[in-house]
Amino acid sequence: MARAKRRWISQDIGSFHIISRVAGGELLFNDGDKECFLKLLERLTVGFFVEIHAFCIMSNHFHILATGLEKEARIASKEELFRRYCLIYGQDSDPPAGTYDSSGHLVPDADEGVERIADGWDQYRVLCRS
Repeated sequence: MARAKRRWISQDIGSFHIISRVAGGELLFNDGDKECFLKLLERLTVGFFVEIHAFCIMSNHFHILATGLEKEARIASKEELFRRYCLIYGQDSDPPAGTYDSSGHLVPDADEGVERIADGWDQYRVLCRS
């Protein structure tokens, strides 16, 4: 039986229960991997407007209860978007200067990437629906 089509859950309606399990009882995490996963989870949740309510990390799987904060993402200032971008990619990183066309040439953003970074949330929502 095929799985049901994924749906986006608005923060007004509820949260996501995210689970990943390794088939065959193999181990997914050792103690060092768990620490690395927690640091990565913390960094990405701050950067991507996600609130983690609860999590459980076991040796062969994990559970995360999270809510996407799309309202906050849509009203975030340029400074807040760029601050979060640097939290994900590092303090010395520069936000993207534009997009690449089909021939590989950089097309600069007139607003320094603000709209594209803010719209990234909506693009993520579209990916979740497929």
